[in-house]
Amino acid sequence: MAGLILGIILVLAMFQNIWSYRIIRTLGQTYLPVYQSVDGRMLSYLLVFAAGVLLIFVSASDMRRQRCYRLFESVAAGREWVEIRELAKEGHCGSARARKYVREMIRKKRFHPAAMDRQEGMVLFGTEMIEAYTKAWERWQDKCRACRSFKVTLKEQERALMERQKAAALERYAEQIRDHKIRKLLSKLSRQYCGELNNPEQIHEALARLERAGDDCLYHVGRTARQYIEMERLDDNAAETQAAQKFRDFLENLLQE
Repeated sequence: MAGLILGIILVLAMFQNIWSYRIIRTLGQTYLPVYQSVDGRMLSYLLVFAAGVLLIFVSASDMRRQRCYRLFESVAAGREWVEIRELAKEGHCGSARARKYVREMIRKKRFHPAAMDRQEGMVLFGTEMIEAYTKAWERWQDKCRACRSFKVTLKEQERALMERQKAAALERYAEQIRDHKIRKLLSKLSRQYCGELNNPEQIHEALARLERAGDDCLYHVGRTARQYIEMERLDDNAAETQAAQKFRDFLENLLQE
């Protein structure tokens, strides 16, 4: 703030001196070119004027930076991680500038201990969180190398991840179902596909089996499971209905493929 005020004072004072000196130099002359009116004294005024402009710019930039620092600290307070885009939104700046400020804060230890992830999409806080991320990244790299060795493309890896998330949701649905057989079949199906889709050697076979079972098979299984959970809430004898038997048969056939 002091630098900004000093810069404004210098700019105003030098502007007045330059204007006054120019008038004095051209007094009584019809026309005097600008380059002839610039002597040593005028040059010193111009240099101080330029220094004042530079000081204003640097001070304003530093004030904006300090403001973003404080906003970033308030957003990150008490959290284990925060996304760069969230910091950029709160700081009213672009993602590139937010990353630059975060690097500066880490270097100046205003964020400590802290580190950015490999993609520089979020900031991690705390030694435990950083170590956990590092180990997860190393596991992911190992898995990527294994996928490349089994010729699993990036598109197939992305699809396997999406299908594995759907399969994991089936386990949560199974915990809410009262019928023992449906719960057992649904849980077994979830564990089977979670294991196969997490194993680079079995990804091709698991994806091919899902394609044969039908379009977005695991999603439809999850939707049917949610509908059956709702049936059990409304009807204590839901397990004895024809819909329940069809669901059991469908799960058995899916496991036998």
